[in-house]
Amino acid sequence: MCQRPFAGPFGTALIDSMQGLGGQQRFTFMRLFQVIGDIWHKQVVKSEIPELQLRLVEAICLCELHLPALMADIKMHQSLHIVFRQLRNFGE
Repeated sequence: MCQRPFAGPFGTALIDSMQGLGGQQRFTFMRLFQVIGDIWHKQVVKSEIPELQLRLVEAICLCELHLPALMADIKMHQSLHIVFRQLRNFGE
C-alpha cells in the first residue's frame, strides 16, 4: 500500500521541527498521520484494508506508549470503527 503522508512534505517538516518532541514521539506522530492520510484518501482498495487495519492498530499502540494519555480520546477510538467496520463497505 502506498503510504500517503497526511500533510505531505510540509507536514513531515513541521513534525520534525517541533520543539520538545523526542524521537519516539516524532515517529509516533508520523505513523499516525500516515495511516490517517490513507484512511481519508478518496480511493481505498479493498485488498489493502487488512494492511491499513494493522497500521492503524500499530499507530494507536505507539500513541499509547509514547504520548500523554490525553491524546487517546474518542477520535482514536472512532478511527478503529471506521477501518474495521465501515471502510470495507466502501472500498473498491
